[in-house]
Amino acid sequence: MLDSFEKLQLGTRRLESLSQVHASWTNRVLASANQLAHVEDYAKKSLFSSFNLAVTAEQFSARIELESVRKAFKNQETAVSRLVSSFDSLSPRYRGLTRCAESLTDFTALPSFVLPSASRELLTAGHAVASLSPDGDGADEDEEQVAVLGDVRDATSSVHKLLGGVDPALAKPYQGAREALFGGSVDRARHVLASLRELWNHLLRTLAPDEEVLPWTVGKDKAFMHNGKLTRRARLSYVCREINHDPLSDFFDSDTKAFLDYISFLNRVHAIEPGLSDGQLDALMLRTDSWLTFIVQVAARGTHE
Repeated sequence: MLDSFEKLQLGTRRLESLSQVHASWTNRVLASANQLAHVEDYAKKSLFSSFNLAVTAEQFSARIELESVRKAFKNQETAVSRLVSSFDSLSPRYRGLTRCAESLTDFTALPSFVLPSASRELLTAGHAVASLSPDGDGADEDEEQVAVLGDVRDATSSVHKLLGGVDPALAKPYQGAREALFGGSVDRARHVLASLRELWNHLLRTLAPDEEVLPWTVGKDKAFMHNGKLTRRARLSYVCREINHDPLSDFFDSDTKAFLDYISFLNRVHAIEPGLSDGQLDALMLRTDSWLTFIVQVAARGTHE
């Protein structure tokens, strides 16, 4: 990614036309005779933003103390291993996605939100897992990391509105999670997790209902069905269908699995532990806001930022 950014900064890559550029790159550009230059500049800024998010993601990942997490949750070894395994799968999938940045034409053929949002997902995933380490729930964050997290909060602050646009009923469990988070109840972690489970159960089936996905899967990947039922991969691939980019589908699937394994881990832990810290709950909500923003962006089929 650094190599791609440096080459773009040196101006060694150019766009020859706007014919293959996704509309999301041009919808903010005023009509002019120099649209190509505007799109190139926008693309470079987008790649720079993605690079900064990825750097911060690496810093959070470096703070993850796996042995400390295992000791802290020694009665949940299987759940910890699953959590770590799904988180580790994100990096290679992310690397596969960033290959689109090796060509400015390929990069701008995708919706403009794709790489910045995927980079944000990598960051919030690392931040969430790092918060599980003893003393890892914000105590060691420097000013730059705090600023980046603030930017992420700003970028994902319209989740409630986005969910309402998909289905007004989806906004209710999300609002319930946030009210529980800031309500001060001694049992707020359970209420937050319960609301998020309810939200997940309805969201994906709203975005990818059986009656639409089943006909779409005919003649496609056999892994889309298991024991006569649609798999999560099938629904996510359906959500991605208009963008039609395998590396994005692969990352999206791995990211969702990592998100769900993280939620599942917290549910198991909370069942036997006194509770989750303020920092861990904050990391949970930030991870949730980022993932919800990402899936709604993808479901919009790349037509909106």
